[in-house]
Amino acid sequence: MEKFSLIKNVKIESPFSNDGKHYFFGYYDKCPWSGNGKFILAHGANFLNHLPTGNNFAGIYLIDSQNKEIRELSKTFAWNWQQGAMLQWLGPDFNEKLIFNDLRNGKFISVIYNIKNQQEKIIDFPVYAVHPSGKSALSLNFSRLDRLRGGYGYKGLDCQNQNEAAPDDDGIYSIDLENGTAKILLSFSDLRNFKNPMPENKWGRHWVEHMMFNPSGSRFVFIHRFQLESDRMYSRLFTADFNGANLNILLNTGMASHFSWKNNEQVLAWGRMPTILSGIEKKGGVMKLLLPFYKKLNITKGLFRRKFIGDNLLLLTDRLKKLEKIGEKILDDDGHCSFSPDGKWILTDTYPDKNRYRTLILYNLEKNKRIDIGKFYSIPDKKYNIGKDWEISGMRCDLHPRWNRDGTKICIDSVHEGSRNIYVLDVSAIVKSF
Repeated sequence: MEKFSLIKNVKIESPFSNDGKHYFFGYYDKCPWSGNGKFILAHGANFLNHLPTGNNFAGIYLIDSQNKEIRELSKTFAWNWQQGAMLQWLGPDFNEKLIFNDLRNGKFISVIYNIKNQQEKIIDFPVYAVHPSGKSALSLNFSRLDRLRGGYGYKGLDCQNQNEAAPDDDGIYSIDLENGTAKILLSFSDLRNFKNPMPENKWGRHWVEHMMFNPSGSRFVFIHRFQLESDRMYSRLFTADFNGANLNILLNTGMASHFSWKNNEQVLAWGRMPTILSGIEKKGGVMKLLLPFYKKLNITKGLFRRKFIGDNLLLLTDRLKKLEKIGEKILDDDGHCSFSPDGKWILTDTYPDKNRYRTLILYNLEKNKRIDIGKFYSIPDKKYNIGKDWEISGMRCDLHPRWNRDGTKICIDSVHEGSRNIYVLDVSAIVKSF
């Protein structure tokens, strides 16, 4: 069977030749294209077969999308395969400056790099999500995240509070990128105590993930997670003002996964609606016992999961108890979802199917139509064909699809040709036909 397939009206290309390196951009929530569409950002590594340590670097690359010229700008020792070094363009124009995290002099920091004069500005704190203005950012403790959620934090530094359940001096930070100062917006103690549905003796260690500003930068969304007594993970989806005020829970049923802002007030998220089973979960973690049977019967997707477990793609309205199912019976599994710049399309992907192929999907909201753009083999080589070592580890290569800024192209990471690489797909023929 072919390693990948595409529908006929989509073109695909990679700006990288087979030079022995492994290239990727990172997560789906950031745009790799510059504001004018000329440049694409990328990471590059010399290995593929293990998680990065504090001694492994990744190169920071700038690709000229017009002439395919590739320039290495810098290196970073603070990165992972899933989200890279939080590499992203810096607003408000997204053309001249970029920012990424690094480990220097025994400390995680962020670097603002100017591509015109090759000058660096060092910020004494790493960043996670950058405000659209480019003047501030959200951050967290990447060492704690690494210990509690392997593959998403950074190795290289000790974590002093990794065994503390919910420290009051750690949590979500606000970073001023102009003067380099930082302050805590919300502590783990604050989050633990905010409308927590679980009995106190069920709580374990707390952390946060996946912070994202809305388009105007007035609010941000994030996932608060903690361990249950059963060692399972309980997830809650929150929103808050850019300064941490007006904290609000969008989902409080134990499962919240990938999400994206549709506009300043609505969030698209794969999450769990209240059901009988989700109610039982709060009382004793019975889902841990039931899920293996669901998987054996191959009913963790589709109707059973939507109706009984309650997992659906949901459009949630911030600060209002309002939700709407999106793509019901069409988009029936978790994926890395985002809206096109004009809001007409949802771009998402799937985890590997039984044959280990990931599917890249476009969904038109108005027509309620799903278009499978292509399928991509998810294992680079036979030696990675072990679930624990690849498909469910931080080494895996999710497609993590990202739109360009005018909604005509998509960028993915994939290993279907045997190495990790970036691919650009021209979908203009599809999006312009509706």
